[in-house]
Amino acid sequence: MATEEKVSPEASQNSDGPNPSSKSTAKREAKRLEKEAKLAAKASKKVATTPKAKDGAAKKDKVKEKEEFVNTMPKREKKNLLGPMPAGYNPLAVKTAWYDWWLESGFFKPQFNKDAQGNLTIKPVGLFVIPAPLPNVTRSLYIGHALMTAIQDALIQWNCMLGKMTLFTPGFDHAGILTQSIVEKRLYKTEGKTWHDLSHEKFLEQVMAWKNKHVLPFGIFFKCLTRSLGDMAIAVHPNDERYRHLHGKFAMHPFIPGRKILIIMDEIVVDMEFGTGAVKIMPAHDPNDYGVGVRHGLEFMNILNDDGTLNANVGEMFKGMKQFHVHVAVVKTLKELGLYVDTKDNPMQILWVNCKPLAKEAIKQMEAGELLITPKQSENEWYWWLEGIQDWYISHQLCPAYFVCIEEKDQDVTFILINDGKNWVVGRTLKQVTECAKALANSALFTLEQDKDMLDTWFSSGLWPFLIMGWPDKTGDLVQFYPSSILETGWDILFFWVTHMVLLGIHLTSQMPFKEVYCHAMICDAHGHKMSKSLGNVIDPINVIQGLPLEFLHQKLYEGNLDEREIVKAKKGQKKDFLKGIPQCGTDMLRFALCVYLGGGRDINLEILQVEGYRKFCNKIFNVTKFAMLKLDEAFPTGKKLLVEKWILHKLNITAKEMNQHLTD
Repeated sequence: MATEEKVSPEASQNSDGPNPSSKSTAKREAKRLEKEAKLAAKASKKVATTPKAKDGAAKKDKVKEKEEFVNTMPKREKKNLLGPMPAGYNPLAVKTAWYDWWLESGFFKPQFNKDAQGNLTIKPVGLFVIPAPLPNVTRSLYIGHALMTAIQDALIQWNCMLGKMTLFTPGFDHAGILTQSIVEKRLYKTEGKTWHDLSHEKFLEQVMAWKNKHVLPFGIFFKCLTRSLGDMAIAVHPNDERYRHLHGKFAMHPFIPGRKILIIMDEIVVDMEFGTGAVKIMPAHDPNDYGVGVRHGLEFMNILNDDGTLNANVGEMFKGMKQFHVHVAVVKTLKELGLYVDTKDNPMQILWVNCKPLAKEAIKQMEAGELLITPKQSENEWYWWLEGIQDWYISHQLCPAYFVCIEEKDQDVTFILINDGKNWVVGRTLKQVTECAKALANSALFTLEQDKDMLDTWFSSGLWPFLIMGWPDKTGDLVQFYPSSILETGWDILFFWVTHMVLLGIHLTSQMPFKEVYCHAMICDAHGHKMSKSLGNVIDPINVIQGLPLEFLHQKLYEGNLDEREIVKAKKGQKKDFLKGIPQCGTDMLRFALCVYLGGGRDINLEILQVEGYRKFCNKIFNVTKFAMLKLDEAFPTGKKLLVEKWILHKLNITAKEMNQHLTD
């Protein structure tokens, strides 16, 4: 922020310091000081890059081991800064005690104004709200969380300094697919069981019970069954003895000569007890198959033309046919080839969302200026996704997720009529459901049973911006703080998360859930590789803040679900990138480094030594400050400003003005 006084170098006549003989002398002096400042900044920049020093120089510059910091401040009291400065910069010492005092002082509560009647009102200068999704229930932190927090915290603090009422609203990410995968792997490893061996309630006890389920019935759900000719693999469970002899082999496609279908092992997507225990995989079909395709490096093949007919990738036999005609043709051809076995009804009712009318309204509001997406490339991708949006498959057999249900107090009220297995009855209360069922059953006996399917994880995530404000009740928070000012997130989930929040927000609240979306870069390792636990290149920001030796990095690998071969591979990756472990860099310098990286494009190749370089640069600033403080007596400040001090304040004002402009833009 700007200082209280704006002074230019030319204002020498009123200086309280040594008066120069003329304005030209003052200008020359100012230029000299500016040149020195630039040289100092250049030297500091070189320090920040931390080039490798020769062995002799490294020994000469070796820093003496610091004494361990001990916090002596009483909890929740304001930190006392009157004592002597430490020998060197210690991030832990700098950060300690402040947070407890902030909590005690209530600084995180929105600061309302009051009208003449004593009612709480928003400050006239304005309101700024950011919804902040916390890490998921697996408790795994990723360096991207640090980048997200650095950006969001900077925006919140800046708007607070502008005098606005600010609200940084926390949410929570249940990460249903990831959570189920992690917990089930551990369950199988320790007890030889899957979540199917437990009741739903028992499994949820091992992960996390979700409360306040508020999912309303939509008029945009429908059922659809399709067959595809774009299968690229057949997945079997690695522990299924029936298919062990087929591991790594190929099956021949029955309709397309020469096309081989790889037989892969995947314990995430395959349930040995369900059906044949073999699952055909079309990576370009849905999120589950997509995940398999990514894990196993499968080809993503498009089989459709723009008009909905099948293209040449399905072979000459079916090329040009309409999608819903293919099912009949495939069954007929299988019978002719002697490959047809049987057809059985699938008892599962599959729910889809018709997204086209929702996307149409989202585009309309976007073009009307209701939502801004930056950077421009992300906006272009947004339109591309919405204009070609497909129906959304939302019913899954996940355990830690939302039921396909509505909850009215303690009543789960979405049910299926199990006497015929075909009809669904939906209502807001148990009474409504029962009345609908009676009318449908036409005096016949029936039994109501809650549907066992779960909603897609992106569906429940899509409700998050208004759920955290108390929706569907019209709470004070919903009225005052919704929609949010801005959503800050990674560009890689623009479609999967942001799009669904917008579609559901418009449909359920008649408003965009936020006014602006800012998409930050994706963080990769120093070599440009996507971070993966099996590669050992995943960086926990806590480890960068506090530091961690290599042997402890190795130990952390055993806390996950990697098998021994993956652990060996990951250890090699860690040893290559973090031979001496991860140095302690501190929170401020980690945030600073990540924000500096933002100017480099959509991907950040994070080099931890670069972060350490900024930490060393901060140590130099600390030492300069300490040196200056030693030269100042108790009479400082005197109230008088020398020319050089006015020049420094002038430069500070220019910097503050530029920073304000950049943050505004």
